[in-house]
Amino acid sequence: RQLAEYAWQLRTHNEAMKAELELARDIQRAYLPLGDADFPRHAAANSALLHVHSRFQPAAELGGDFFDILEVSDTQVGIFIGDVMGHGVGAGLVAGILRGLIEEARPWAGDAGMFLSELNCGMRAVLCHTHGPIFATAFYLIADLAKQELRYANAGHPCPLFRDQLTSEVGSLTWRPGEQRPALGLFDNISYAATRRTLRPNDLFILYTDGLSEALGSNGITFGTERLFRDVREQGHRPTPELFDFVIEDAKAFSDRETFEDDVCILGIQMLPCATEQEIGLELSGQSGRLDSEDAA
Repeated sequence: RQLAEYAWQLRTHNEAMKAELELARDIQRAYLPLGDADFPRHAAANSALLHVHSRFQPAAELGGDFFDILEVSDTQVGIFIGDVMGHGVGAGLVAGILRGLIEEARPWAGDAGMFLSELNCGMRAVLCHTHGPIFATAFYLIADLAKQELRYANAGHPCPLFRDQLTSEVGSLTWRPGEQRPALGLFDNISYAATRRTLRPNDLFILYTDGLSEALGSNGITFGTERLFRDVREQGHRPTPELFDFVIEDAKAFSDRETFEDDVCILGIQMLPCATEQEIGLELSGQSGRLDSEDAA
């Protein structure tokens, strides 16, 4: 009878923990802008200039990977991706803290370097009394549709990929020499410098966390960035959702597992083919005119 009582208590406790984790998972997913998003937000369905597609696969109920999309202005959109050390409950809690710090750092969302610097200060202030280091890699970019410019800063995160959809050229968004900076939360008073790049009509950018590139095969070799580059080069002509399906399945086949050992987050940011320089100017001019009319009304 005593053993039966212990078994019942253990089962009840486990069920309560499972229910709490499922609730926490639902809350975490609620603040992730999952799915697709077009910009400018107020543009007609067939005249959007930039499209964002996302995928999120946590290794446990809670994940340390997360992302956010910030509307900096009518012509600028900020896209953030982060990866908290580890995975599970602890990583999920830190991701939630970082999500709150992003809201506090919104006044600096138009400056990629300052934005990461503010997040670093916030993490150091909030987590300074924890035992052992807690850090998060992060990458933040601003797509400026009016200036046709990309500005980005990196805090120890894997460099995103880009693919020219006309030439099939594939490369990575690296930093300039001397601008590599550590992950968020490790050191005080770190400044993050921004790098600039021309934003072209046929660009596709892919931001990802290392749970994808570090998927481990049975032979002890990781999936790696070279194979990821190859997949994007050869399959990048597909629509972004189909490309992500292919990459994820290729990584799972490589590791011979149905799930990933670490959290995986992927973002695809694509300039739409219709977005030529003239069309961008006309669309944004029309957008400004509509907003002025609404304000006047």
